[in-house]
Amino acid sequence: MLVSSGARAFAEERGIVCVAPDTLVSNRARAEWQMWKTRLDAALSDNVQAHDKQDLRRVQDTVGAVVWDRQAGLAAGVSSGGLLLKYPGRVGEAAIYGAGCWAQQIAHEPAGAGVACSISGSGEFIVREMLARRICEDCMKEPEGDTHEVLQRRLSEFYDHSRMQGEPEPLAGVILLVKEVDDEGRTHPRLWCGFTSQSMAIAYASSLDPKPKASETRQTI
Repeated sequence: MLVSSGARAFAEERGIVCVAPDTLVSNRARAEWQMWKTRLDAALSDNVQAHDKQDLRRVQDTVGAVVWDRQAGLAAGVSSGGLLLKYPGRVGEAAIYGAGCWAQQIAHEPAGAGVACSISGSGEFIVREMLARRICEDCMKEPEGDTHEVLQRRLSEFYDHSRMQGEPEPLAGVILLVKEVDDEGRTHPRLWCGFTSQSMAIAYASSLDPKPKASETRQTI
């Protein structure tokens, strides 16, 4: 795995066109960064209320995606860079396959069961749990089992383990696409979500209804 200047040098050696970092920063993003940087500096000098410190921890903007294509199968991905004011060079769960995302299905069986999962949140603790992989493997072990129970159990374990390791507010948001097979052998997708944060927003679309639909829920699993 390469990050920072090493990743840039690797790309340039292979003819990949690189751009100046400033071109990737919008005016809105810069203004938000400046606002929270000012609050952080105040927090470090003990000139800010405790609730403001907690607000800073909740500011994240990570995006994940799961997809099922009848020909290509299942896939999952997760973005990096959603954690505000992170330490330079930090690698979170997005770059660790099995932690931030995982997808699998029964090999050579197009109609077989399968799952795809994407997760964002407290990256270091998600990595320790290998959360995406464990959720998917649990679903695959019992393809006709209770997916809700799997999500609830794994998120509860993640929360408890992270608290024991010193994380006061363990955050994890999960989107899970399950490829279900009915009694007649037909496959159907089912989308699940679960989270330990105060809220989570999701959006979805399908070939039958390509217009995207979005929703936000504040009910934790």
